[in-house]
Amino acid sequence: MLSVLFCGAQSVSCGGAIEGGSESTPPLAVPTGAPMGPGTGSPTGSPTGSPTGSPTGSPTGSPRAAGGSFPPPKFSPPFARTAGEGDGRWTGLSDGVRGDVGGDVRGGAPVMARALVHPNPFKGFAFVDVVAFDLAATELHFVAGTIEPESTVVPSAERSGLVRREHFASLLAVFNGGFMARHGQYGMMLEGAVLVPPREDACHVFMRADGTVGISSSSGPNNALAEHRWWRQTPPCLVEEGEINPRLAQEHASRRWGAAVGGARDIRRSAIGLDASGTTMFYGFGEWVTARELAVGMRQVGAASAAELDINWSYTKFFLFERPAGPGAFEPPRIRESIVPKLEYDATRYTVRAAERDFFYVRSR
Repeated sequence: MLSVLFCGAQSVSCGGAIEGGSESTPPLAVPTGAPMGPGTGSPTGSPTGSPTGSPTGSPTGSPRAAGGSFPPPKFSPPFARTAGEGDGRWTGLSDGVRGDVGGDVRGGAPVMARALVHPNPFKGFAFVDVVAFDLAATELHFVAGTIEPESTVVPSAERSGLVRREHFASLLAVFNGGFMARHGQYGMMLEGAVLVPPREDACHVFMRADGTVGISSSSGPNNALAEHRWWRQTPPCLVEEGEINPRLAQEHASRRWGAAVGGARDIRRSAIGLDASGTTMFYGFGEWVTARELAVGMRQVGAASAAELDINWSYTKFFLFERPAGPGAFEPPRIRESIVPKLEYDATRYTVRAAERDFFYVRSR
């Protein structure tokens, strides 16, 4: 049996409450223009005062410089008018070892940090909440869900949908993967098993043979998909080589990056990014944002490349875990907190109860 692993409520306390968040439920969104299945609801309206159309203003201030150090340095808010108190500053996150008060896996220096950015010049309630990971001290993994992606190559019965047991003692965080297979047929591969064939005009999140992570349109020299340990395709890259995808300026005319049933683009979204050095990884959770605004937020915090992951109220997930203390402790870790507000969850999901959707997880080295 092939156990296919593809490493992909409450609020995390991080120096105060999140600024600018909306208390209402975002519109129900679907990744493609396909009709919704039975039993799905209609989208709710945007908050009162939400401007129509895309903002024409350009971000001001400077994104953070190319990486190499951790935590990342401060960055300038893209729009002074909507910047919240604390925007641009990183706060270290504890690694969650039980009984360790504020400690981290690397002698007191944090391996995870969190920051907030408001990427719209008019909507102060739209924000991107970002968690950064030091890839010199952490490692990314990717897991296929028991149901998604739909594939006959590796049937559901042969998928664990769980974090590896040997990684329990070093588990830090879990976050969502990408679109469902039927929403775009974006490809996926691990250990030579191609669950969904690659498609053209997609972004690739991948791990090279040497264990380094990449995000790009080409997926590497000579489009070497077969040489990678795993890869996951997404809609076209949000950010590449430090530049926002110019096609996002016409996002209103496309459903490629997902939209609400009624066509609204300012919805709940998520993304993964890398800094220019490839040593800092970012997970971004956006509330009431368009794909372009998500790209603005990811670039502003320092992502030189970024890919959109899943969207929608129910499918964007980020969890920090409480880990058993001490070497050789194999008690299953439990979810302790989430950066996604009002998200119900089972504390043993991903470690005891299998996940139906693909997901990423991060562990300490």
